Amino acid sequence: MHLDHKHCRVNENYPSIDALCFRGDGGDPEVNGERETELFITRNGETEEVIMPVVADKWALKDKEMNVNDMLDVWAGKIANRRIDLIVAILVNSINKFSLSGVMRITQWLVFLASLSLLFRAGYAVSENREQVTTSSVTFVLTADMPNISDARTGRYANLQTLVKQQRQISETVFFIFGGGSIGPSALSSFDRGSHIIDILNSLEPDVMGVTKREFSFYEDELSLRSYEAAFPLVASNVIDNRVGRSPDGLHTSVIVEKEELTLGVISVLHERVIEEYQLSDIAITPPQKAIMEESKRLRQQGADIILLHYSYPFPFINTMLNKRIIDVAFITDSRLDEK
Repeated sequence: MHLDHKHCRVNENYPSIDALCFRGDGGDPEVNGERETELFITRNGETEEVIMPVVADKWALKDKEMNVNDMLDVWAGKIANRRIDLIVAILVNSINKFSLSGVMRITQWLVFLASLSLLFRAGYAVSENREQVTTSSVTFVLTADMPNISDARTGRYANLQTLVKQQRQISETVFFIFGGGSIGPSALSSFDRGSHIIDILNSLEPDVMGVTKREFSFYEDELSLRSYEAAFPLVASNVIDNRVGRSPDGLHTSVIVEKEELTLGVISVLHERVIEEYQLSDIAITPPQKAIMEESKRLRQQGADIILLHYSYPFPFINTMLNKRIIDVAFITDSRLDEK
């Protein structure tokens, strides 16, 4: 990776070497979520320019706003301010010959920027009955859309296993969130309805998996069977099985994951398009915004320090929910990125 786009032009003379360059502006950060970013990719002696879109209206490490009553309570010593530093570990996939330690493919990079810009909004969380200010560092490993077990374009589970193992060794608190989109479709899943993906994930031990439309590739009953094969919870917060009037068997509307002194609440919502695209006659999708509000309130009551939302459609209300602290972290996955 180079930080001068002119290097890509020079690199065209060496077709055996691939390059990825960001174009910066006079001392500014090479990538700033508040502005479009020019990305140059050189493969086989030819350079392609890609414009990465604006992904945030505020590129900051923490929110500067705090509830006045909370500030007064902190001043009076009733509660202590607990800083939660968010460190993001994202699965890095290859561009052609680039290795795991190199550069992630452009579609994964877009997901990375969207997630990172929202993660930085998490800011401060207030914890009651704390006598001293404490700082907790938490690492998130976030990845999704891996229907093939060893695909250079969508990612290899062997590389993911290495990444997760490394992070668990070097970080005190690691939350591994798998964003779904992988049970199907694929050649192998046509034989076992995605059971092999669950088997692989069981060996990687994710803390939770969010459900996307691809999980319905073999319809809701097969998804319920996969959920019972999984050693981790599957979350779908706004999906109703019309036959029983509640969530499909085996799926959770939200989950709490506790590690060390941190408690993570996880919500996952789908867009109603899944019903038409996958011809789901027995499934209903409730309004995602309402589901997020209800599950967030429930998770806060259960003591969640951080609430993470996983979603697979660019809902327009996500930033508002982040600003209002209804959720703290938003993780978007979208299989359509693989098609671009």
